[in-house]
Amino acid sequence: SMAPDSRRSESRGRWSSRCSVRRESWERTRTGTSSSLASNLSDRVIIASLTSAVPCLLALAVQTAVGAPFIVAAVGTGLFLNGSFVVLTVRGQESMPKSMGMISGVMNGLSIGLGGLAVAPMAVLAERTGIPTVLTISAALALLCAYLVTRLPRLPQGGPVHATEAIAVGAD
Repeated sequence: SMAPDSRRSESRGRWSSRCSVRRESWERTRTGTSSSLASNLSDRVIIASLTSAVPCLLALAVQTAVGAPFIVAAVGTGLFLNGSFVVLTVRGQESMPKSMGMISGVMNGLSIGLGGLAVAPMAVLAERTGIPTVLTISAALALLCAYLVTRLPRLPQGGPVHATEAIAVGAD
């Protein structure tokens, strides 16, 4: 019969090896071809989200009163523009897997910070030209951003791109 302490250490050893196997399997899955597929899928989600916001923004631009069409267009705009927020963060993490925490902070900080910086000039423009103009410009910016997503470097079949490789691929 085994002593209780030796059974515990043997049990811990089995548990540790199972966790290690699972961790290695996760790493292979995360950095293998599934990462490349996820990259292409995340780009499609981002593009679909941005382009789907365009009709809603344009519908908002032509509204003259607050009613059901205005509410539907406003909700659609918010859902589509914010729908890709998490996917954008994951896309950033895929591009720099060695610095996932840093890139998450950079992506969220830039998204929120640049959005906040854009409010003042857009408010001035809305005061001078009207809200429909700003909404139309916002629709054009959404289309521009969707196009820019198509220019992002793709992850190679073998795994994630390192920052220096991403810069080199983007320069082509």
